[in-house]
Amino acid sequence: MKKLLIIGYGKWGKKIVKNLINAKVYNEIYIKTKNAYYQCDFRLIKKKTSIDIPLKKYDRVHICVPTNQHYSVLQNYINIKNLSIEKPLFNQLKFFKKLKKKTIKVNYTDLYNPITKFFFKNVKEEKITTINLDYCGKYFFHDQYIFLDEWLDHPLSLLFSIFNKIQLKKIKTFKIDRVKKLNIFEAILKYNNLNIKISLKTNLVKKRLITLITKTNDKIIYDFSKNKIFKNKKLFYKANTTSIENFFKLRNKRSEKIQIESLNFHKKIFKFKRKILLKSKKELPI
Repeated sequence: MKKLLIIGYGKWGKKIVKNLINAKVYNEIYIKTKNAYYQCDFRLIKKKTSIDIPLKKYDRVHICVPTNQHYSVLQNYINIKNLSIEKPLFNQLKFFKKLKKKTIKVNYTDLYNPITKFFFKNVKEEKITTINLDYCGKYFFHDQYIFLDEWLDHPLSLLFSIFNKIQLKKIKTFKIDRVKKLNIFEAILKYNNLNIKISLKTNLVKKRLITLITKTNDKIIYDFSKNKIFKNKKLFYKANTTSIENFFKLRNKRSEKIQIESLNFHKKIFKFKRKILLKSKKELPI
């Protein structure tokens, strides 16, 4: 009987529970909030329970509390072998320095999307000239500080995963522009001979697209919202599973390695964002 403990039941806690119940990844799902302890059944009904299950009996603990509570909550579960946490891991550098645990899986949804393995397999630096990341959603950021701090982790996690040997010193330019009338943020990167553009637009319809332009002028579109890949406007691949399912199914022999990589990615992303903010004279809190 596989057991999962969710810490916190806000926006992301509810999403994760719903997806996992539909996917039947765990037999028993428990939810711990500030004031109560619940067990969730297959109908998405959470029932208050007094059952006190020892932490070692859980197959995984997943932390879904607000970011400013991550470090304090982590201290209560630091000895759990399989520990997951929602992004961003921390919003202050001092917590990274204090963290002793080496294996934490940080949930970047797109990294666990079923089409991601095709993405990593086919994206070869020497074969492409342009990468455009287009995201739409109900985001509304008033300045570049919030844009960087709250959101940029998503596309950067994909870029750093594709080019896992990426060196920040090789990024020649990084600038952020905003079209105020349309509320569009654009981040422009230049890495070796690659042109990379990250766009975020406020829209009622959620969308996450990555477009690759190859040297042979092929246009490959990865639609992370619909789990589909298109090549030259024709459907190339369609996945049947969800990102959340894949996130929790990665418990094989590589599980610990994946968690270490996940933590290292987050540290790299945090340092990169901080470097950009320092250039713009808006420093993250230390």
